[in-house]
This record gives sequence, C-alpha cells and structure tokens, in this order.
Amino acid sequence: MSSADSPHARSSRVTLAEYQHRYRHVRLSRTDNGILTAQLHSDGGPLIFALSVYEDLLSLFYHIGADRENRVLILTGTGDAFIGGADLGNPAESGTPEGFDEYYSRCKLLGLRHLELEVPIIAALNGPVLFHNELALLCDVLLATDNVLFRDAGHLPGRIVPGDGVQVIWQELLGPVRIKHYLWLQQQFTAQQLLEWGIVAEVLPSHEALLARARAIAQDLSQLPPLTLRYTRQALNWELRRKFTEQLGHGMALEGITVNDVFVQKAL
Repeated sequence: MSSADSPHARSSRVTLAEYQHRYRHVRLSRTDNGILTAQLHSDGGPLIFALSVYEDLLSLFYHIGADRENRVLILTGTGDAFIGGADLGNPAESGTPEGFDEYYSRCKLLGLRHLELEVPIIAALNGPVLFHNELALLCDVLLATDNVLFRDAGHLPGRIVPGDGVQVIWQELLGPVRIKHYLWLQQQFTAQQLLEWGIVAEVLPSHEALLARARAIAQDLSQLPPLTLRYTRQALNWELRRKFTEQLGHGMALEGITVNDVFVQKAL
C-alpha cells in the first residue's frame, strides 16, 4: 500500500480521475451531485472474493473518503449475486503462518476501513451474499431484491472458525442466541426475513427498481451538508468501530489456527 493509501494521510485530497479506473473488481461512476456508484464484479460477472478483491476494496474505501466530492456511495453487485463465491487460492499455502498473514492483515483492515469511510453507504443488494456478509451489513441503508439471501458459506461449511468480522456484525444484528443458530446450523436468511427483522430497509421486485430506489435515497441524502453526512456516519458507527477494533484480531487468529489445522496439518 502506498503512502497515499494510508488512512492517516487526511491532508491529501484525490480526484475521481486518479482512482476511477484503477480497480480490477470495481466499476465506478459519479453524478454531478456527488453520488458515487461502485459496482462489484469479477470479469464482468458476479463478484468472486479473492485476494485481489481485498486489495481493491481497501484502496477503494480510502480513495472514496479522501475525495471530498463524494457525498453518498451506492454499493451494488453484478448479475444475479452481490457476492457469489470465493477463490482464495491453495488453502495448503494460505494455511501456513506466512500465507495466512495476508488474510489476517487484510481482513482486519477491511471492516475497519469500511467503518472509517465518512460518506453514507447505500447497499443495493442484487442477489445472494454468500461470503463476507459484513461487507453488505456494515452499510447504512440496505435495499434488496427479493432473491437476496444471506449465508455464511465460507467458514463452518469449510470447517474453519468464522472470525473475519461476520461474528461481530451478526451478533449486533441478531443477538447472542440467534447468531449461534445461524452459524452452527448453517442457516440462510431471505430478504423478507431480514425486512421483518429491520435489517433490510426495503425489498424491491427487480434490479432496475433496486437501483432506482437507491438513487432516489442517495439524491435525498446528498442534499444534506457534507459535514453532516460525514459526521453522522461517524456518530452512528462509533460502537461498531470499537467492537471491530477489539475483536477482529482475536477472531482472525482463531480462524487462522483452524485453517492450518484443516488444510495443512491434516495433509502432513
């Protein structure tokens, strides 16, 4: 990560032209009133989470925050899934201490960089969220099409500890009992369930309706003063930032031990 990507480089300002086309997994567009749309993808299709996705998102969140022309962010996916899969390489290599260190550092930063971003984020969920549920759940307004479902397909189904942030955000949203059912029983939640629980704000009938509604909400929010937008997000996310700071390192350490146990030690 370059010095320009440092979250401490607050005095530096960037323009959209400097970062708009630098990402392999994100398409960016912005309206004249500062509504930035970030569309996640892998080779033009639904996002498949890989190491390069971590790199893109960590840099993206910094640049969005450093560009003071951004007022509201719409985060959406491509095709029929918001996050459709994962390809994290050879687990026998990533399960070594050196290999897992890449995931350890990037996963710890991903949730924190998301929460440090000072513009409100509207998640326009266009389909299933099967990995890194927290990427969607840490947004400020969640909209979904009726085919959206959440499932943690990357941890207990793969015999490893859910420690990369999913355990923090779901406990906040579900409570200490329901999160255990969700993770231990490998449940999935539909858009309608999440709407009833107040986690999703609205369910829309199509991708077109989803994006139209997201843009309408973003237009309303963009009328607020820039400092009000930024400071409101800071105020509302302070407790989550504290919990992510306290719990992510421990959770990732436990996850790393089980990755090593399942994919490295058993192969020896």
